[in-house]
Amino acid sequence: MRLRVLRYTRSIRRYVTKFVNKHVLCKKQQCKVAKQCKSNPKKFWKYVNNKSKSQSKIGNIKTFDTDKNVSVANNDEDKANIFGDYFSGVYTQESVEEFKELYFRLPYYNVSFSQEVVLDKLNNLKLNKSSGPDTLHPHILYEVRHQIAMPLHMIFQTSYNIGLIPREWKFYNTVPIYKKGSKDKASNYRPVNLTTVIC
Repeated sequence: MRLRVLRYTRSIRRYVTKFVNKHVLCKKQQCKVAKQCKSNPKKFWKYVNNKSKSQSKIGNIKTFDTDKNVSVANNDEDKANIFGDYFSGVYTQESVEEFKELYFRLPYYNVSFSQEVVLDKLNNLKLNKSSGPDTLHPHILYEVRHQIAMPLHMIFQTSYNIGLIPREWKFYNTVPIYKKGSKDKASNYRPVNLTTVIC
């Protein structure tokens, strides 16, 4: 009987110690996040979203046809098509014929993309930003900054001199960000374009 009580007491002590340690660690983490909330708001919101019970993923999206019939998109491909159609309809389509072709060369200014300037920009990359369509995360670019500073310098300088940018830099990923209202309507989201980090 005594041995059973002793084992039970030890198990309770272990449970209480584990609970207290977890609470102390949680408190320390909260204090650390609170101190950095002004300088690093993304860390604060990451912590809040991690602790919140609601999912931040996009749920089912409802659409209405011309006869007011409701259809629900519940897979990622259908949702992407709905957002693509809605966001492309929001933008104004400009006619190409309205614009005259301009014949001028940019090098009126003596702009130089030196290797030192490029390296300085790479040193100051915001590492918590998302990657673009090339899937190169800023942290990867930061780690190889000394190796890519020279090639990037050559690309930037050549691009400026000839007045063209690489075709890949014209692409972007569009991400729907919830604004307000019902989450099942595409009109309650705004598009955010993620371009290639290095451009």
